Amino acid sequence: MSSGSIVDGCIIKANKTNKENNDRYTCGAGIHMNGGTLINSIVVDNVATSVGSGWLAWGSNILGAAVFINSAGTFYNCTFAYNYGNTNGKSAVVGGVWDDSKNSKFYIVYLGKCRQWRRW
Repeated sequence: MSSGSIVDGCIIKANKTNKENNDRYTCGAGIHMNGGTLINSIVVDNVATSVGSGWLAWGSNILGAAVFINSAGTFYNCTFAYNYGNTNGKSAVVGGVWDDSKNSKFYIVYLGKCRQWRRW
């Protein structure tokens, strides 16, 4: 999403993102936001993975498997649930929403179960 955009009444479901090359972070499987407004929407069952291979097997941090906010956004009556991050337990994971701008506005938001997968 970009500044000035409005998404209203949508289900954002079953999207996937994965760490590529030497990226430091894996972000926003559901939404990667650079401003804009999300209204009356559900962000559910999105998956961010970062498991790497070879010398990158440690993976990278996952910042917001559901939503990564780069530039301030606004949320009205939204639900975020069952969004997951998988790093094989080797890096930090935020399964829900990561607000890198630290200026977003949230009005009546429901945050359900968002978790990290671990390989034991």
